[in-house]
Amino acid sequence: MIKVLYLTPVPEHTNAVTTLPGPGFEVNIVDSLEEGIEMTESDGLFDCLVADTGFRAADIAAMIRRIRSIDPTLPVVLCSGGDIPAGYYTEAIKAGADYCLARLEEMPDLIPVLLENLNDKRETARQYWDVSELAPVAIGIHSEEKIVYLNKKALGLFRIKDRSKIHGRNIFDFIHPDYHKVVRRRIMMSYNLGQPADFLHEVIQDSAGNLIDVEIATAPAVYAGKPATIFVARDLTGRIRAENEMKAANLRMSKLVNGLKQDQVVIEKQDGLTDLNETDLKKQNERLDFALRMAGIGIWDIDPASGRSYVNDEWFRLLVLKRDAVPDPVYSWENLVFSEDRESVVEKYGRFTDGRDDLFCADYRVCCGDGKNRWFSDTAFAVDRDESGRPNRIIRVFINIDRFKPDYTYLKETNKKLNMMSSIIRHDALNQVTGMMIFMDMLKELADEDNDLKRYVDQIDKGMNSIHDKLVFTRDYQDLGEYGPRWQNVSDLIREVLPDIEMEGISVGTRTDGLEIYSDPLLRMVFIRLIENTVRHGVKATRIDVSYSISGEGCRIVLEDDGIGIPASEKNQMFRNAYGRHAGYGLFLVRQLLSITGIGIEETGEEGRGARFEILVPKDMYRLNRTKGQEG
Repeated sequence: MIKVLYLTPVPEHTNAVTTLPGPGFEVNIVDSLEEGIEMTESDGLFDCLVADTGFRAADIAAMIRRIRSIDPTLPVVLCSGGDIPAGYYTEAIKAGADYCLARLEEMPDLIPVLLENLNDKRETARQYWDVSELAPVAIGIHSEEKIVYLNKKALGLFRIKDRSKIHGRNIFDFIHPDYHKVVRRRIMMSYNLGQPADFLHEVIQDSAGNLIDVEIATAPAVYAGKPATIFVARDLTGRIRAENEMKAANLRMSKLVNGLKQDQVVIEKQDGLTDLNETDLKKQNERLDFALRMAGIGIWDIDPASGRSYVNDEWFRLLVLKRDAVPDPVYSWENLVFSEDRESVVEKYGRFTDGRDDLFCADYRVCCGDGKNRWFSDTAFAVDRDESGRPNRIIRVFINIDRFKPDYTYLKETNKKLNMMSSIIRHDALNQVTGMMIFMDMLKELADEDNDLKRYVDQIDKGMNSIHDKLVFTRDYQDLGEYGPRWQNVSDLIREVLPDIEMEGISVGTRTDGLEIYSDPLLRMVFIRLIENTVRHGVKATRIDVSYSISGEGCRIVLEDDGIGIPASEKNQMFRNAYGRHAGYGLFLVRQLLSITGIGIEETGEEGRGARFEILVPKDMYRLNRTKGQEG
């Protein structure tokens, strides 16, 4: 049974429509656009909506936009019972109508065919709609500063119960006045430049006037034939609360420690030395133990050579353990680490104890005495080292971070689902583009003898290839920021990426002496893009050299070639979005990726003497691995 909702203000059309349906058809007729909108909000009730041209063109267009915000998959057909004003159909199609009928009599024959033809489109649209509605973050669309869609999470964020009441509201009704200027600038970037904007902190106000801290990312879109903006909003309330609690805990700890320093009692001895008497030493230890207990800090003090160690009472309390249950935790702690985290944590701690790493820092789950798994932050540093670099004395500090992990886990899961959604959309888009490219190759053969047609086909083909390249590019970078920064060996990275690049006879030499930098796991893409830049643009280049130097600023990694270099007029432009002979995001994303951990990049070569990229790594973001030797 095909259910059709027919909207008409013309009584004659009502009478005519009631005689049309045959077997398998059911038509519901209403004479009000508003009533029709309300009826479509009953999800799945109708298979098709048919609107009469007896309504004003502007009202029809507004109605279609409302319908699209309620159910983007519902086919909308315009039907004429007579003459219509010029541009009426055009306005409706722009608003999102699927088809226009010239005569009422065509409706029973056309609608089944239309539904069959639109079935794939409806299924794909329904999938996107479902993903959006189930997304754990707020997603919305606004066009001409008017809200046209909010998913369930966004409706909850703005505290709006009725979806239909939000359609057409100005987006600035929900933005705090202090942020109007920056939001307008981001909208202009989206509308005029077609540029996405990364997450940025803003303050919004819900329907009740409550202020909410959020971070919002935007991307350009088209809605009903007009420029629009898709936005994703993440509520920062939980994260900010956790950060404030952490700051307050650090402040309390600082005050307690400062109080201990001020309360030290020093007694002068006759031999000129100073010491604490037994009573004052006991009081100081009591204060220190109290400070550590109040701050929730477990302490280990380890002498690896003698095997002696000290573990404070707070560590046992944090893990809900009795001392006699774990007689020697320093040498059996690995058994307490949650099985899924154990291998990576033990390997990382081993790098510290054998002198390869200066510091050990890890967040992992611990199996506590009450049977629960809790998150801890574990930091170890060497008070002193021997000649080989191994620690002579180790201090380990344990802090329970279990209450802060839910926000982290939520953001991680959110990113994972957003990546899944973009992956689905990208996969479908790539399939469509690939199919169009195949047809474009066939069309080229037909256009060989028509120069004008061939020129147009070549332009379309160029655009299709550009779209294809950008979709592939987003696939390569979809995990940007998904995983935390980590230490990575520069020479190992370069050695790993070279097989993925068509070098065209260009050789690469490295002199990085076991240099490691702390950066996003996608650091490998930085070296891929920089090396590809020489292969693509380094005219006459035969060799690329990678080296580094240490200064007061930090570590400067240099990647240079022996090509023709880069003109001075282009140096300030090359890291901008979509710049260059192969317009894209390569060098633009290189700079963005490095900036995640405060690393900068600039081009300092001379025209005629080759390109030279310098990557400046801050002091705390690089290290020299003692086990790595000279490479060439």
